[in-house]
Amino acid sequence: MSIEVSQGFDSSVIPVKLVNEIIKKHPIRIEGHRGAGHLEPENSLKAFNKAIELGIDGVEFDVWLTKDDVPVVVHGKPEGEVEFLNGTEVPIGQVNFEAVKDMILINGEKIPTLAEVLDACKDKVHLNIEIKETREEVIGKVLTLLQERQMFDQITFSSFNHHLRACLYREVLERKIEAEVSFGFLMELEYNPLPDYEHTRPGDSINVDIRYLEKHREECLLHIKKAQEKNVKVKFWFPMEYQEEHMFYDDLLGLEVDTVITNKPISMIEYFGKLAIKA
Repeated sequence: MSIEVSQGFDSSVIPVKLVNEIIKKHPIRIEGHRGAGHLEPENSLKAFNKAIELGIDGVEFDVWLTKDDVPVVVHGKPEGEVEFLNGTEVPIGQVNFEAVKDMILINGEKIPTLAEVLDACKDKVHLNIEIKETREEVIGKVLTLLQERQMFDQITFSSFNHHLRACLYREVLERKIEAEVSFGFLMELEYNPLPDYEHTRPGDSINVDIRYLEKHREECLLHIKKAQEKNVKVKFWFPMEYQEEHMFYDDLLGLEVDTVITNKPISMIEYFGKLAIKA
């Protein structure tokens, strides 16, 4: 079944009063990519507040450490270079937070600290904390903030840096954290290292680039099948430049994936709303 989806939420098709019921009942979790996707500046407090306002299941965002070990929420380039509106480009791991905290990013916002984001989202929305940082000390810094706020019931970790999983589980054990702390193994388009499924934990997932399904479908389907057989969740994420996400919704629903990390949360809400109306 194919559902046509508009580019914005159409309250004449789905009454606003039904949105909360749609969110509760839809079969795929909706996480906003870098906050609320394209609706607000990425990785900003505005983006997280917008996601909370929409009532979606979760938000995904990126974490680096500054030189003085302050966890901050910003995407950056592969080596952590962050572009600012004044034309400077700063490797975030080579400067103290004080040096950049008042500088304006190219999206018009300041860099929020992870502490600020946690405080804004506590008890309101699930958090998918993507660790961009390669240094292992980032794990301890993030766990400390989560322990102080008792937020383990609403978070998961994810990273392309799969070696951090062992560090995460070691720290959880040493700190005697009783909550289940899960890890998402991020997979790119051309390079797709898979986890050792025999050592995954409840809630762990493979987080797959939608372009992998698009360009290497049969291989991707085999990975999905194996993960699901091992009770490992399957999440798909859309790169920020994707504009036509709705073309994949039917496919992802049929594959019974757990979560979509979307730039278009309103489009997904509308899609599931139309499915509910047709049911």
